[in-house]
Amino acid sequence: MFRRVANIASLCLCKTGDYAIQRLIGLSPNGLMKLILTQVLSFVLYGLTVGIFLGLLLTRMMAVIDEGAPMVYDFFTLQGYWISRQKLKKKL
Repeated sequence: MFRRVANIASLCLCKTGDYAIQRLIGLSPNGLMKLILTQVLSFVLYGLTVGIFLGLLLTRMMAVIDEGAPMVYDFFTLQGYWISRQKLKKKL
């Protein structure tokens, strides 16, 4: 996770020359901020799309390999996590 954030930050720092040229051409500071945020958002959406696609593909491949096994989703682990994050109520 941190490596991805560092990669995006490094990309922004490496592109300072490009950003300076865009400022010289006439891009406003708000426009530059929108450009940077658009680039970051595009990276995030690309990562989500590819990750979901590969996850579904690998899950489907596993289902094809092991046809007889039932598909089981463990919702109790997530539910236990949610319950453990709630404040405890004192019952007298």
